[in-house]
Amino acid sequence: MNKKLNVGELFYLKTQKENKYIFGRVLFDVKKQYFNSKNKIDEESYFDIYEDCQLVEIYKGIYNSEIPPNELEVLIPRVFVIRIDSKENNVKWDKVSHENVDFKKIEFPEVVGESYGEIRLMRGEIYITTNIKNPVDYPGILPSFEYPIVILDASLALQNREDLIDGEYFPDSLTDLDLYYHPEIRNKIYQDLGLDPDKSYYELSKEMGFDLARFYK
Repeated sequence: MNKKLNVGELFYLKTQKENKYIFGRVLFDVKKQYFNSKNKIDEESYFDIYEDCQLVEIYKGIYNSEIPPNELEVLIPRVFVIRIDSKENNVKWDKVSHENVDFKKIEFPEVVGESYGEIRLMRGEIYITTNIKNPVDYPGILPSFEYPIVILDASLALQNREDLIDGEYFPDSLTDLDLYYHPEIRNKIYQDLGLDPDKSYYELSKEMGFDLARFYK
């Protein structure tokens, strides 16, 4: 496909069984908005890991038509996937409509990993040194991404439609990508760092000198 999928555009992913459809939306395009931006960027952020990814949200519902309903409810609020419009995506897809992204509501996956000789909590442009010694053992939520087929399968599994999955599916393919799925561990890490776990990414990042608005102008 030569089609390009841009920020704010809604898309469908088509199941490999029974020709069903799920819908999602692109919230942030790492290469276009971050690396190809004229804005100042911090080379120590975790975005280099996700350079070929898009941040997407996936909606509830498994549909018989490629036309989305008027109202959609979020199922997976944020996940980095290899670009849906890339050759590496083997899932049938297309764009269906557009809805502007409210950058004040954007939330990036939260992970813990080694970076520049430190074990850091990383969240979008934010990175904070922790006292964690081995991020593989704890919390085990490392910087990584998935492919659209895995996120399609995750959305089916979350809606009890494993029968539509073509092949084997591992639930931790989704949950090991984000502290969001481990609230007790997340709260403990934030408590140890003296941070408010309920503060939005936009608020916290702006306090730390990163204004997400600059990538949406």
